[in-house]
Amino acid sequence: MKFVNILASLMTCLQFAVNAGAQEDFHPVAKKEAQVVAGNARFTILTPRLIRMEWAEDGVFEDRASLGVVNRDLPVPQFKIRQSAKQTIITTDALTLTYS
Repeated sequence: MKFVNILASLMTCLQFAVNAGAQEDFHPVAKKEAQVVAGNARFTILTPRLIRMEWAEDGVFEDRASLGVVNRDLPVPQFKIRQSAKQTIITTDALTLTYS
């Protein structure tokens, strides 16, 4: 149990440090051209191999820096979108994501 508490404390400190620096040094908002919204889901194509996936009940998405990716203002990779009433398919050179 002590280990879990120590780990939680370290993660909190790390998140605080990242958030403090992210507000000044990083650009957490991705370019609009890299974002695909499908209902209550938003997909941000960060690289051909990395897509950020979000779901929000109210359709309001989070743009603050996260621990995993603090800079989302990246060059927009090439990708294709196919959308229907039931599915959104995003294809890059490296992967295909299907959302139903």
